[in-house]
Amino acid sequence: MPRIRTLTDNEQESFDRLPAFDRRVRKKFFDFPKSLLTIAATMRNSDYQIRFLVSCGYLRATRRFFVALDFLGLTPFNETVVDALARCFVLRSDGAHLPCRAGT
Repeated sequence: MPRIRTLTDNEQESFDRLPAFDRRVRKKFFDFPKSLLTIAATMRNSDYQIRFLVSCGYLRATRRFFVALDFLGLTPFNETVVDALARCFVLRSDGAHLPCRAGT
């Protein structure tokens, strides 16, 4: 049975692309509860922690998951999101995190 085509190629590409966040929106969707930070703190290294938190933030914003490779800097904006989270969420084993530097 043939697939029904509901989106044009441009619409599909737009749908599959990570959303662009400005500082205000990023702060809204990447403000995590302590329980989620505690889970992230149990992960082996900061790379896993950041990827987990980025996935949680995008899921919260869009209600869907994205391929992990999308977070690895395919666009300059994505690097901005990951860099901002890396600065903000240096997690300790108790789930606490160091405060963000000004400007993130």
